[in-house]
Formats: sequence, structure tokens, C-alpha cells
Amino acid sequence: MTTLDAFALISLIALDFRQFILYEVYLLGVWLVIIALDSSVNIYKMKFCQEIAVGIRSKITSSLEELEYREYNQNSVGTYISWLTNDINIINEKGTLKFFDIVKGVTGTIFSVIALFAYHWSLVLVTFISLLVMLAIPKIFRRKVETASKKSSAANEEFVARSEDVLSGYNVLLNYNQQQKLTEKIKSYSIALMNVLFNQAKIEAKVFAAGFTGNIFFQILITAFTGALAFKGIVTFGTIEATGALTGVIFTSLGDLSNRISSIDSVKPILEKFKHISNISTVDANHDNLENYLREIDSQSSSADVVYQVENLAYNYGEKLVFENMQFTFEKDKKYLILGKSGSGKSTLLKLLISYYDDYHGSIKFYGQEINTIPKEVIRSHVLYLEQQPYLFNDTVRENICLGEHFSDHEIISALNESGLICTEEFLDFAVGKLGNKLSGGQRQRLALARGIIRGKRIVLMDEVTSALDKETALTVENNILSNENLTVIAISHTPHKETINLYDEIYEIPEKS
Repeated sequence: MTTLDAFALISLIALDFRQFILYEVYLLGVWLVIIALDSSVNIYKMKFCQEIAVGIRSKITSSLEELEYREYNQNSVGTYISWLTNDINIINEKGTLKFFDIVKGVTGTIFSVIALFAYHWSLVLVTFISLLVMLAIPKIFRRKVETASKKSSAANEEFVARSEDVLSGYNVLLNYNQQQKLTEKIKSYSIALMNVLFNQAKIEAKVFAAGFTGNIFFQILITAFTGALAFKGIVTFGTIEATGALTGVIFTSLGDLSNRISSIDSVKPILEKFKHISNISTVDANHDNLENYLREIDSQSSSADVVYQVENLAYNYGEKLVFENMQFTFEKDKKYLILGKSGSGKSTLLKLLISYYDDYHGSIKFYGQEINTIPKEVIRSHVLYLEQQPYLFNDTVRENICLGEHFSDHEIISALNESGLICTEEFLDFAVGKLGNKLSGGQRQRLALARGIIRGKRIVLMDEVTSALDKETALTVENNILSNENLTVIAISHTPHKETINLYDEIYEIPEKS
């Protein structure tokens, strides 16, 4: 277009009005084509960005799927949400879209260089030397940009996690008439985030200023060089306007290129963070023997009397001793109660029995095999871990039981009935609400139990499951579970109900640490 403008100007100077009009018509046609292409490209860019976002989110969640209990819970849910939202937005805005801008700029530069060559080869040589200098600018700031990006990503994670924490505690603040703390805390978190983002913006501004300075300097340099060629009669004076416009395209594109390269560099720490998650996966990728383990454990579970044999068990959190010299024998279809004060290690013991933790000392045998030698998937396929507050998805009863797997309505209703929740087919399509808030506490516990029963899990670990329920509901839930002759139950409590104490075959007590 710049060349057409130049030719039109030359025609006007030569008083060739017909040729001038012809060039203007050509120019209009070119603009119409550009508008159509630009519209199509913008639509494609948006679609491409969303496909990139879907792909990265899938990669992140696939990596999270491979983490075990401890590794996954090292970060808060808010942190993972920040990865899937803030970080993805940053990748698209500072990475994917900038890549399209680079392609556009490079394409425009190539056509502009070809046009310059048509005027005189020396213009291309001077432009090329200038470009080398321009492309070196981002390297000066690369390390600072990457560091700033890493800090911004971490600050976004921190903001989401802290905001989630204080918003989740609103009811506590309300009960103590401290609602104003909500604004105070969110404001302080926002200011901390603002300061980090402001520092990143200052670094990006320096990169922009350096690139813009180079842009202006080299445009003036090449325009002056073209003027010198015109004075020598090597090119026409009309070429000065054309080269000025062409070099404007080149150096504006490449001036922005330095900023865009710097912007793309800022995305690298985020991608490295995601890559790191993939590298710390603790799930055994070799599943060749998984079916063999499942068959072997299934065979042993049908004939063995002892489910767990625990000997000389000790566990530490870092340097802090939780318990030591623990001895337990848990037999098939029997019911066990483990007592102990808060902090005595009761919940830790259950997490060891379901293989959430495997860095224990001593021995835990599951159907005769050391538990840390058995794939964790095998343990989880046999053992149901019931928490005090079972998590329910904001979906139907059916989906909360099936969790994406297929079970017939008859199987679901049978599992619910066995768990003590008598229901009809209509109840299966009942939406339980956020965190199951449309169900009672007892219904939530029974639904969680049914999840395991329908999958053939007959070993139930109960972690204070009724402590948050009213006494009547708690007794109903406990009676239902403890009266099921087909379940092996290991329950922990520090406040057992005397009404159900006689339903346990054996009671252990974790002693206080001396």
C-alpha cells in the first residue's frame, strides 16, 4: 500500500491524473482485501487461543491426575484455580496473541523489504544492520522479564488462595461481628498483588521504551540515507516518502517485536511450573502388573482372615514424632474402634492404612503383603475412606454415586439401601446442591458410603464421620454401618457414643506421647 501511495504521488507530480485515479482504485481494492482477511484472522485467533487454553488446561489436569494425596494437597484449590484461569489468561495475552502479532509483523516486514529492494539494494543492507541491533534489545531485559513474570504468577496464586480462605470464613466473621475484616483483608491482598504487577509493568515499560527509541532512531537514519541517495540521483525524491513509510512499517513491527519477544519470554516460567508438576508425578506409570495385583488381592481377600497386620509402626512429620510401636490386627468383617485424644495420630493412622502416606517405619501388611509395595490403585479399589465432611459434587445423586462410571439404577438403589438411605428412582435425579447442601448430614454420609459399596469396597475407614452430626442422626449412621456384617470397619473417635460402643468387636486406644 505504501508503494501504491508513492506511485500515486509520483503520478500526481507528473500531472498524470488518470494514472493517479487508477492507483487509488488499486489502493481501495487492496484495503478491502485486507479488511476481509483481518476479520477472518481475528476470528481464527480467538478460536486458536481457546484451543490452546483447552489443551493447556487438559495438560495441567492430566498432570494433577497423576499426583498422589500428599503431592496434590501441597497446594490449595485456589492455587490450582489460579493456574487454570489467571495463568491461562497470561499465556494467551502475553504468549499466543503476541505470537500472532509477531507473524503479522514479520510478514509486513518481508513485503516491505522486498519493496525497498525494488528501490535500491543498499536500503535493504542498512535496514538489515538496523534490524540486528533492534533484535538484540530484548536480550538485555530477558532475565528481569522472566523473574517479574514468575513473581506475578506466584502473586496471583497467593491472591486467589488468600481470598478464597477469607471468603470461606465469612460466617465466622459474621458470628463475631467482624465482617469489616473481609474488606480489610481483601484490600491488603489486592495491594500486595498490585505492587507485584506494578513492578512487572515498570520492567515492561523499560523494554517498550528501549524498543521505541530504536524504532525512531533507525527510521530517521534510513530516511536520511534515502535522502542522500536521492541527492545523488540514485533514487527519485518520491522514494523518500515511500522508504519513510516502509521503514516505518519495518521498525514499528520490529520495535514491537522486541516487546513481543520479551512478552513471550515472560510466559516461560509459567510453562516451566506446569512442566515441573508433570515431573513430580508419584503415580507408577507402569500399570502392566496392576491387573495381576488386583487379581491376587481379590483372591487373598476372599480367603484370608486378617485384612491388616500392623507391627512396630512409627510415623514422623518431619522431626516430630506422631506415634511409635503401634501394634494392630484387623480381621475381616469385624468392627474396630480406635480412641485417642486430638493430635494423637488417629487420622494419620487411617491415611497410612489407605496408603495416602507410605513413609512409615515398621510394617503394615495388607492381606499379607507390605502395603507400600502394592500399587496405591489396588488399595483404593478395596478400601473406602469416609471423612467427617464427605465431598459431594454440585450434581445429581446418581452422578455423585457413579462419578462418571456406569451403574444401573437397580445397582445404585441397592447400594443406597445398603448404606441406610432408602430411596426411589426419582431420588437419583435429585440435585444435591453445592457441597450437598440440599441433603442432611446423615444423607451425605450414607451417599458417600454407597459410593464405596457399589464398587465392592468392603473395608471402611471412618475418620470421625459422625462428629459433626446431631446425636440421633449420628447413632443412626453408626448403627447402620456397624450392623452390616459384610463390612470390615476401622473407626476413629475421641468422643464415641456409648449407645454403639457394644457394636465394636475390639477397641484400641492410642496412648499419649510421653
